[in-house]
Amino acid sequence: MPMPLLARALAILAVVVAHQTFWPVYGGAAAMMVLLGMSVAQDRARFLAEGDAAGFLAPLGRVLVPYGLVLAGYALVWQQVPWASVALIGNFAVTVPETHLMLPYLYWFVEAYVQICLLLVLLFRPAPMRRWLSGSPFGTGLALLAAGALLRVTLPELWPLPAGRRPAPRAPPPRSRRRRRPRRRTVPPWCRPGPGPAPAPAR
Repeated sequence: MPMPLLARALAILAVVVAHQTFWPVYGGAAAMMVLLGMSVAQDRARFLAEGDAAGFLAPLGRVLVPYGLVLAGYALVWQQVPWASVALIGNFAVTVPETHLMLPYLYWFVEAYVQICLLLVLLFRPAPMRRWLSGSPFGTGLALLAAGALLRVTLPELWPLPAGRRPAPRAPPPRSRRRRRPRRRTVPPWCRPGPGPAPAPAR
């Protein structure tokens, strides 16, 4: 089995285990992002260099068709269209899945994948950017990596997404201390005072 295919299978397995169990398995989504970048660099970079947007975006159909079927299933069950997921912006936390206006958080990777592809098409649409990519693919990759790391550090501070963050669970209120009633002390039968002397008969 080729190494990228094995790494992809392990990354998907890590994501499934992290979502379906309580095991501390992390890094699956990050690994899938790295594999996405490798796939673009190896198989689709020439479309960007040639300005062929249709050729670069063609593989999206293999992802969006099953995604559309999932969307249709949720819309049928919920009796409403999850418009945020239809517009592929649910990962921007414009709403929450509890409103049935977006799919559950499990499908955020599809939205991010499409957004990254569209962003790359727009980024390399100008001719100077395409020439730069053709002349220095490795330098272009390093520059994109640096830009992505910078956005990862600064963007959450400049544009927080409060709708997508679940509030921290509140601590339970302190238990009120009830005053205990004093227990009645029971006296053993042998310690109880006996009956007094019988009264004298009346004359």
